[in-house]
Amino acid sequence: MPIEGASNISQLDDSYPLSGDQTNQGDNHIRLIKEVLKLQFPGELGDGLATAVNVSETEFTYLEGVTSPIQEQIDALDTRLASAEGTLNAPVNTRMTFNQPSAPVGWTQDSDKNDYMMRIVSGVGGGFGGTDSPLSFTTSHSHTTAAHVLTIAEMPSHTHGYKMEPFATGSHEKNGTYGELQETRQSDATGGSNAHNHGNTNVAGNSYAFKYMDFIVCVKD
Repeated sequence: MPIEGASNISQLDDSYPLSGDQTNQGDNHIRLIKEVLKLQFPGELGDGLATAVNVSETEFTYLEGVTSPIQEQIDALDTRLASAEGTLNAPVNTRMTFNQPSAPVGWTQDSDKNDYMMRIVSGVGGGFGGTDSPLSFTTSHSHTTAAHVLTIAEMPSHTHGYKMEPFATGSHEKNGTYGELQETRQSDATGGSNAHNHGNTNVAGNSYAFKYMDFIVCVKD
């Protein structure tokens, strides 16, 4: 029977040679097997593996499902790891504050808000509000206080001088008779009972320079 043709292991017919084949055809079968093995395991120089492959059956199965050269995959993974080592990782669109001049690698600075202070809340975060920056008070400021009418209790304890005018006989009365001076006397009144304002409590030239640190808000790309 003629020898089958084959260029890979799957094409070798394991039923050959048949029991009735001539014995001189055996060397052809052996040569075919050698050719197929060298084609399937060419090695670095193309004439067959020069070094034994010392792996177990289990280790061979690790190659199952490989769809591209393993070294290329390892090189690509190394590149990604090297890039990740220099990047602060976080979910996309995460917002964080940084005490540095510019956004780190993989982040973009959000410059929409400027000159804001930070407020910690127990509810939902991410909001903002207000109209005045706390740093606006680093220069001299002024303010007024509402007008207030003093009560008697709020007045300082004080006395008033008074004078007694001479009375003509018959010009004053006590108990229905004339000629006697009244016992009750009243001092001259002073003050207008008007409201008053409190002036500016700031001393001219003074300023309030609060210590601060500049932070930037960045968004993860």
